[in-house]
Amino acid sequence: MAILFFGSGAFYFGKQLIEDSSSIIIGLMFIIALAFTVLAVYASWRHRYRKELKNSSVEDLKIIFKDKHILFPAGYYYKYSWIKSNTLLSIDRIAEINLNTSPPSMVINDNEVIFIPYKMKSDLEDFGKRNNVFITDRFDVWSAINEPFLDTEFDEAYLRKTKQSLIENGLTESEIQNIRKKIKFTMLSSNAFAWEWQYLGQFDYLKWTLLTKKKYWWSMEIALRNFQASS
Repeated sequence: MAILFFGSGAFYFGKQLIEDSSSIIIGLMFIIALAFTVLAVYASWRHRYRKELKNSSVEDLKIIFKDKHILFPAGYYYKYSWIKSNTLLSIDRIAEINLNTSPPSMVINDNEVIFIPYKMKSDLEDFGKRNNVFITDRFDVWSAINEPFLDTEFDEAYLRKTKQSLIENGLTESEIQNIRKKIKFTMLSSNAFAWEWQYLGQFDYLKWTLLTKKKYWWSMEIALRNFQASS
């Protein structure tokens, strides 16, 4: 639908531009429509042919909870993760379980956030309680960073409160601005199709960006800015 909508727009404005090549507004609308058409085509191609993105539909991930470890029999969403080549996760590597992210997550090796399908939230919590793993509702840094990209309008007072919360959780004002500037195109263009108005977190960024190893671990450092490593 997105390809059809933006493609039709590009065709329409392209035709108008041929008739009136001096119009700056028509030229701008043509470029915008064409850019979104290309983006929609790319997103469709990536969804169909790239394994990582197909798996990152969240619920498709296969997980088996054992007494003292968690098994990922088919691997993990992202190839840069420690779990991609280590499918058996023992409790000694799990620093915390965080039920405040969406989807729920856990921190492993004190440096990586691992996401668990929504439907397994209770299983994850039970596993943590049985094995005395620390369960927390630690402030979700990425959710606060992504708030301006939601399909929702916030007043200035709320935005200032969010910024202050980020500062209290380990970021500086300039970092907040730079991070948002860096991810703005990815988040806004992708949410133009998703229309998410309640929550966008780290998982959404990882799913939507053209992921590299550098971006993956950059996102982890930000997510864990307020995390207290185990001793």
